[in-house]
Amino acid sequence: MTDNSRVVLVDMDGVLADFDRAVYETLMPTCPDIRLPTTSHRIRVQNPQYDAEIREVTSAPGFFRDLMPIRGALEGWQRLVDLGYHPRICSSPLVWHEACEQEKRAWLTQHLGPEAAAEAHIVQNKCECPGLALIDDIPELTCGPAPWPHIVFDHPYNRGSASPHRLHGWQDPNLGRILGKLISAEDEHLQPESQPHG
Repeated sequence: MTDNSRVVLVDMDGVLADFDRAVYETLMPTCPDIRLPTTSHRIRVQNPQYDAEIREVTSAPGFFRDLMPIRGALEGWQRLVDLGYHPRICSSPLVWHEACEQEKRAWLTQHLGPEAAAEAHIVQNKCECPGLALIDDIPELTCGPAPWPHIVFDHPYNRGSASPHRLHGWQDPNLGRILGKLISAEDEHLQPESQPHG
């Protein structure tokens, strides 16, 4: 059994898999004024005039399975392992894509191996998943009180986030320092209070 204090939860879309660029590049020939997200973490909100087209693209069979990895993502996953942590996927399925979970697990099997696919949390409520921290591109968590700190994976649309923890891409040299501070804080929190001498 994995010690949850060493589990680092990792989102998929926008952190490991390049969801937005896949939508952008698919629609660019027919929707030339479509824009990558800068003010909202949802490309559909950024481009409301193309809501129907975006839904069609993202509900197509194979969409999630065929996403390209974000630059440095696969190496970043291995960095977490090399630093002594246990990375585990924590991702929400897209409600209008019937095979979203299966395709996400297929992507994980292809890029990170069958163990990562089998262990992945593909859930609507990420706050129910135990771990040391969650690396996610969402600016603010909406799943309720979280049992762990939120490390924001940097994008233009999340720079107003209130989280004090930010990862500037998978090449960020501060990855180990950020997690080290969090695990030190967790260890300090778990230490029993000293008993008064009588």
